[in-house]
Amino acid sequence: YSAIRIGPVVKRDVMKASTMLEHEPQFATILAFDVKVEKEAQEMADSLGVKIFQADIIYHLFDKFMAYREELKQKKREEFKSIAVFPCKLKYSAIRIGPVVKRDVMKASTMLEHEPQFATILAFDVKVEKEAQEMADSLGVKIFQADIIYHLFDKFMAYREELKQKKREEFKSIAVFPCKLKILPQFIFNSRDPIVMGVMVENGIVKVGTPICVPSKEVSFRNITL
Repeated sequence: YSAIRIGPVVKRDVMKASTMLEHEPQFATILAFDVKVEKEAQEMADSLGVKIFQADIIYHLFDKFMAYREELKQKKREEFKSIAVFPCKLKYSAIRIGPVVKRDVMKASTMLEHEPQFATILAFDVKVEKEAQEMADSLGVKIFQADIIYHLFDKFMAYREELKQKKREEFKSIAVFPCKLKILPQFIFNSRDPIVMGVMVENGIVKVGTPICVPSKEVSFRNITL
């Protein structure tokens, strides 16, 4: 507990309890033992999401609070259960409950030098603190948010595909596409430099500029001429 006070529950008590909503919602609660709850305090609690438990017997008050905690735990189990059965083989370094904070961004940023596609944070049904978003933007860490797990997965996979496409474009000019060619003897038009002949592509893809070789004791390489 963070505080004990004698007297009816007032708005000030609710405001103090609400500070726990972003960190530990289960503790954004007020246990009112044998005291009244002012109407304005109850209305504020309902609007903010603060739970107020009342009882004239201390054991009953404790039971109500423990039942509430168990209810929250069950909800979390259901959330993680839906994630666990999702057919996905994504690599991850950590799982945490609560809003995304600067510490999470710092941890994710360590992947920027190794695997930028994994310098990401998947925020499922949680908030992202302003300072954390600003740090992520400055460092180049991607934060994806969604209230539905499938939407979150789709966003991340689209981002990975975007990175792959950029890599393809970057290395397109130097990429070598493997192929296997069969010389057609009836279509040999010139057997010396430049060699001009017909071939059949048995495997792979052949493009202008692809280096080729003819298996022999002295293997020679040539640039293909179309």
